[in-house]
Amino acid sequence: MKKKIITLLLIIFTYNFLNAQNEINSSTNFNYLNNYERNELFKLPRFDSRRITGLAYSSLIPGSGQIYLGHTTKGAAIAVGFFTGLVGAMVSQNNFIGNRERIQTLQYEYLNSDRFTLAEYYWKQMVSVHNEQKTHEKSRNLFALATAIIWSVNIIDYLFFTTDKGPIEFSLNPNTLNDSFIYFTVTVPLNK
Repeated sequence: MKKKIITLLLIIFTYNFLNAQNEINSSTNFNYLNNYERNELFKLPRFDSRRITGLAYSSLIPGSGQIYLGHTTKGAAIAVGFFTGLVGAMVSQNNFIGNRERIQTLQYEYLNSDRFTLAEYYWKQMVSVHNEQKTHEKSRNLFALATAIIWSVNIIDYLFFTTDKGPIEFSLNPNTLNDSFIYFTVTVPLNK
């Protein structure tokens, strides 16, 4: 039922969005804008080799495309959020599987118990572990959904809101450094 409601809301949202776009394009409300401002308002970013490379990075590891284009804080926040959700989903899945195995063990002990009090003890343990398993299943689904949403927001942000700040110089060129840098080397023996 929830999926049907969410799907219906997405269809209504998409229809209203497309309808609004058509009204904007057909109306004369933007006549006061000159051609330059109108083009700037609806301009999509240009895709050169750096943007395509960044899109590939951002598709594989969310946030890395933003970092590649020079938006380090935004990229790091997206990456931390994505990997936090991913690790949360993995831990919850691991706990879910552990609880399932524990229930199987308790079920075996319950079926082979010879006293009523012992069987009742195993039954209470099974109910407790089953409730715990439901909690882990819900948290796994929540973390997986959050991870998918963060990945989607990452791609949307990269495509529409991230501009290229130019390549970053990673080398230490002595001509561009000021006197505050001190050069030193560290030698690490690799063999004994």
